[in-house]
Amino acid sequence: MLKPDHLNKCLLLIIFIGSSLTVCAQQRAYKVPQFAKDWSKPSQHPDHVIINYGQDPATTASVTWRTLPEVTEGFAEIAIATAAPKFWRNAVTHKAITETMDATKVDDAQLVANYHSVEFKNLQPATLYAYRVGDGEIWSEWIQFRTASDKEAPFSFLYVGDAQNYILELWSRLIREGYRKGPDASFIIHAGDMINHAHSERQWHEWFTAGGWIHSMLPSISVPGNHEYGRLSDTNSERALSVQWRPQFTLPRNGIEGLEETNYYIDHQGMRIIALNSLEKIEEQALWLETVLSDNPNKWTVVTYHHPLYSASAGRSNDQLRALWKPLFDKYKVDLALQGHDHAYARGRVAPYLAEGEQNLLDGLNKRDYTGTVYVVSVSGGKMYGLRPNAWNDWEEAERDRAAENTQLVQLIDVDGDKLSYKSYTATGDLYDAFDLLKQQNGKPNKFIERRGYAIEERRHNNTISYDDQLPSNTKAEIEKRYKGYNTVNVSMVDNAEFKGYYAELREGRNKLNLTVSSSGEILKANSEQLRFSQSQLEYVADEKLLRFNLKLFLNDLNQALGLDPQSNELAFGQPNESPKANAKLLDYLNRYFYLKLNGEEMALKVKSKQLIGEGNNTALSLQFEYQQSAPLTSLEIKNAVFTELFSGQNNIVYANFGKGSEVMVLNKLKPTQQLDF
Repeated sequence: MLKPDHLNKCLLLIIFIGSSLTVCAQQRAYKVPQFAKDWSKPSQHPDHVIINYGQDPATTASVTWRTLPEVTEGFAEIAIATAAPKFWRNAVTHKAITETMDATKVDDAQLVANYHSVEFKNLQPATLYAYRVGDGEIWSEWIQFRTASDKEAPFSFLYVGDAQNYILELWSRLIREGYRKGPDASFIIHAGDMINHAHSERQWHEWFTAGGWIHSMLPSISVPGNHEYGRLSDTNSERALSVQWRPQFTLPRNGIEGLEETNYYIDHQGMRIIALNSLEKIEEQALWLETVLSDNPNKWTVVTYHHPLYSASAGRSNDQLRALWKPLFDKYKVDLALQGHDHAYARGRVAPYLAEGEQNLLDGLNKRDYTGTVYVVSVSGGKMYGLRPNAWNDWEEAERDRAAENTQLVQLIDVDGDKLSYKSYTATGDLYDAFDLLKQQNGKPNKFIERRGYAIEERRHNNTISYDDQLPSNTKAEIEKRYKGYNTVNVSMVDNAEFKGYYAELREGRNKLNLTVSSSGEILKANSEQLRFSQSQLEYVADEKLLRFNLKLFLNDLNQALGLDPQSNELAFGQPNESPKANAKLLDYLNRYFYLKLNGEEMALKVKSKQLIGEGNNTALSLQFEYQQSAPLTSLEIKNAVFTELFSGQNNIVYANFGKGSEVMVLNKLKPTQQLDF
C-alpha cells in the first residue's frame, strides 16, 4: 500500500501532467530467495521426470528420471490411455537403463545420483498414452502424452529462449503461461542457456521444478547454449558440457559423432526440426546439415540453435556461424530459425532466395510479400539486455521487423497444411508479435503476412518497469552535481535489518567512487579507489585463419611495472620521440607475464603497432598483434598476469570474438590463464 505522503506526490504528479497517465511505483529492494541445503538432492521417489521424442515421434518416445544412487533399478510402465481408470491393466513394463552420475568432484554439482531412462518403441501414431516410472514399488503418478501422426496433420509447438536466471522465481510463470496458451502443443523447443552455471545441481533443480509436470507431458527438443558449458572445478579449467545433460535427456543420436544428443533432427507431421550445437564442431555440422537438408521429404523446415546468426543485442555478432550456415538455410529454403543467447527479442527475415532462372517468379508482385528464412531471437527468463542500437542495418541482406527489451516471451507456432502461424506472447499473456508463412507452389518463396499490427506496442527499457535499481531522480542529480564528471553506473537497493538505502557506484575514467546513501538521500559514506585493470580484444577471422589481438595498458601502471615513476615520460611510448629501449623493455616485461598459445604452440610476441589513447591518468598504450595461422584454430590458451605483481586487485579483461560466439575472460593473480577449445 502507498503511504499517504507518497500517494500525495503521485496525485500531484498526475495533476501536473494533466490528462497523461503515469505509473507511480515505489522503490523496492529485492529479497533473493534462499534454498535449504539439501533442497536439490534426489530421493527414492522419481524426480526430474522428462519426456523427449525420438527421431520418429509417431512411434518412439523416451522418458528419463532421477533417484538416489541406492535405487539401482528403474522401470517404466506404459499403456494406451482411456477414460476408464484401470487402463493400466493393459500396461507394458520396460526395464530402464540405469547410469550413475558421480559428480562429487564437480564444484557446482557435488552429488551422486542415478539416472534411469526408457525408450518406448513401436508405439501407435496419433495415440494418447499414459506412463509412470519408478523402482517397482515407489512410482510416479500416471502421466499422459500423445504420439505424433505418421502423416501430415495440423499441430502446434512452443519455443523459448534463455531461461538461465531467476529460473524458479520468474521462468516458472513464463513456462506456465506458455502451456496455458498452447495446451495442445506437441512439443517445446528450448534454444539453450536453460541454466546459468553448467553443472549447478541447484539450478537444474530449479529448471525442473519451475516446469514441473509440463516437462513430463510435453516432449522437449533442447540444444545447449554457452552456459551449458563450464569448468568442472577450480583445479580443472577444461570447459565441458554440463555433466547433467546427457544423463537427464534422452534425445536422438542421429547427429555427428561427438555431439550426441546436442545435434540431431526429428520429423514431425510434415516438419523437419533440426537441432544444432553452436558451441562445437560447427564446420562438421555444416557438412551434416547439407545432407539432412538435401534429403528432406518434409514440407516445413525449422532449425534451432543457441547463438543467433542475426543478433538482437550489441557486440554479439556471430560472423563465422552466419558464413557457414546461412548459405545452407538459403539454398534449401529453411523456413524458420529459432535462437537464443541475446536476452532481448528480435524478429526479422532475409530476402527470398532465388536461384538462377527464378528471378521472374515474383514479377508483378511486391517482393516484400515474400520471404526467405525468418530469424527469431527470444528470451524467456528474467535476465535482460538492451537491443543493438542500429537494429540489423549493418546486414544488408536482413531486416529486423519487430523487437523488444525487458520482456519475458514465449512463442506458439501453429502448423496447418500450407500455413504456419507464429505468435509471441508476454509472460502476462499479451500478444506481442505475429506473422504467417504461406507455402507456395512450384518452389516459390514463402508468402509472408505481417500480423504485428494486432499486438501491443513495442516494449523498451524506457517504457517498462526499470530492470536496474535506480536512485531517486533528485538524489541522483544531487550526487552527480557534487561529483562532477562522474557517472552513476550501478545502483543496488538494500532493505535488511542492518541497512535500508542504496549502494551506488560512480565512474570517471578509471576512477571509481563507492557511495552508501540512506533511503532519504543522505550520503553516509564515500570511498574512492582507482580501478586496476587492463582490457584486451581478441578476434579470430576463420576464413583468413587470422588472429588479431589488441591489448590496452594504462601508461601509469606500465611505467610503474618497469621500475619508473608512474608519470615518467622517459620511454615516451607511442610518441614520435619514443626511446630506442622502449620496445625491448616492453617485450621483456610482457614475456614474463603474458603469452598466447594457438593450437598448443606459443606465439612469439611481436608488436605490429602501438599508439597512445586517452589523456591524463586515463592515458593507455594500445598494442596490436597479428598471427597468421596455417591451420584452423582448434585451441587457444591465454595468460595475462600483467600488473598482478603490483596490485592484488588487478583484473585483466579479455573480450574474445570467434565468429561462432563470444567469450569474456577475467584473468588475475588467482587465475592468470584460460584455455578455449573449438
